[in-house]
Amino acid sequence: MLLRELTGGQRSGRRSAADALARLGSVARPGLPGLRDMTGSERAWERVSAACALWRIDGDPHPVLPVFRTAWTTHARTRGRIVRCLAGMGFAGAPLWDLLETEVASERRHTARPGGYGSHDIPEDERLLRVCREVLRGRK
Repeated sequence: MLLRELTGGQRSGRRSAADALARLGSVARPGLPGLRDMTGSERAWERVSAACALWRIDGDPHPVLPVFRTAWTTHARTRGRIVRCLAGMGFAGAPLWDLLETEVASERRHTARPGGYGSHDIPEDERLLRVCREVLRGRK
């Protein structure tokens, strides 16, 4: 059923299927082709979910890192999800640590919007910064 959701399911079902396969780990290897296809989705959240699942199932950072870099730079709201996956990658995520360094050093936060903010923006931003710092501390 999860494999069918990856290829023919509704939008929300595709992300949910990818997340479920990620939790299964290496036993979900039959889902790798569908997840690889999903990393080419036009939707950033689908690409990020698929890339995270690829990492957790296969452990190969090479197809994952370009997806994360592109989503981080073009869809700021995916950063929390990406940095949590990077935290689990350890040194395999090192090619993206420059993004985390820039995020921590930035004065303007990724949640800042012209004309206002939502009450959830500050805690979301604080979580992002905390995990970025944890990942960067772990590299030493």
